[in-house]
Amino acid sequence: MRIDAFMAKVSRYIDSDYIELLNSVQRHTQCSKNDCLRKEKQGKKELKCRFNVPFENCPNNKLEFEQVHSNDDHIKYRVKIVITKNDPRQKNHQQLQLQR
Repeated sequence: MRIDAFMAKVSRYIDSDYIELLNSVQRHTQCSKNDCLRKEKQGKKELKCRFNVPFENCPNNKLEFEQVHSNDDHIKYRVKIVITKNDPRQKNHQQLQLQR
């Protein structure tokens, strides 16, 4: 077997493994009262997912900076990494950590 054919086969296996893991453990498939649906704290009667699903779709990777209040006079920020995704029920994840 040539090295190119071998590497293509390995690459297909890694991709299929990643897709299976993604769909089985990194996807919030449904919301229910027994699991994640909670009443909002402001006294509203509607139920909301405590994981904030569905998430916003994002066409590009980006960093979001949120200013954090601190006791001293220094300005501090919290950084959130937002990854590219087209599935509103997909959680944030890192491929290398997921396949480890």
